[in-house]
Order: sequence, then C-alpha cells, then structure tokens
Amino acid sequence: MTAREKGVIISWSDREGRGVIQRAEGPDVEFSFTAVHQASGSYLGLTVGLRVTFVLVNTDSGVQAQDVVVGWA
Repeated sequence: MTAREKGVIISWSDREGRGVIQRAEGPDVEFSFTAVHQASGSYLGLTVGLRVTFVLVNTDSGVQAQDVVVGWA
C-alpha cells in the first residue's frame, strides 16, 4: 500500500468498508491520504453527527496523523 510517484491515486477502505481516496503527495512520503469518518447517534431525541477529518502520512518513523479536524456532521 505505497505510492512513490506524485499523482498516484489508490483506493482504500476503512473497517466499515466505506471507500476513501488516498493520494501520493510528494517524494518524501510513501503515501498520504485524507480519510473522513462520520458517526451519528441519537441523544435526548436529537440526531447528532460527528465528523473527523485527518491526513495520514507514512514516514520512516511510522504512520502519523496530521491536520486532525473534529466538527459536526
């Protein structure tokens, strides 16, 4: 699951099987992709949703999460 050339696009799925797009960003990383995870639930009769957006970068020291953003879905 690596992409060493800029512009290479690979498909990836999370544990729930939702499709996510990953894309190579540059020569200093093996791959980088943005994953959006959405969860919703009911609380006191209201439906609330939470969306977490993050970028995973595979470096020599391992996979690191960057630019983590949490917001309402």
